Amino acid sequence: MASNFFAAISPRRWRLILHLVGLAVLLAGYSGAALAWRAQVRLDQKNASLTASDGALLSPLDSRTDTRQIEIQYGKMGLLMEGVTEWAENVTHGIGLAKTLVVLSSATAIGCFIAAGRRTV
Repeated sequence: MASNFFAAISPRRWRLILHLVGLAVLLAGYSGAALAWRAQVRLDQKNASLTASDGALLSPLDSRTDTRQIEIQYGKMGLLMEGVTEWAENVTHGIGLAKTLVVLSSATAIGCFIAAGRRTV
């Protein structure tokens, strides 16, 4: 039943649908990125009153002794996994999340636009 439904859609209609989906993805991604970026800037401004002496916690990879300790306890793979974990946290929060949203929504929208362009009329 579903295959008959999709077969009944004309190529012009497919192009329109793909263009609209690409545009919607692009708008949603950029809007979400702007909101995430703005929220992080507000949070940074709020926390700007903290001085360096109040002490922001450092990542375990920022200290040579901690890095060495991780390497002794877990080996090279543990050190690699710690780096991947820190990278994933940076990509999924704040400005890193905004950048990720822009890249993913742009790639998806470009894919939709290319697919729409390849549809025959």
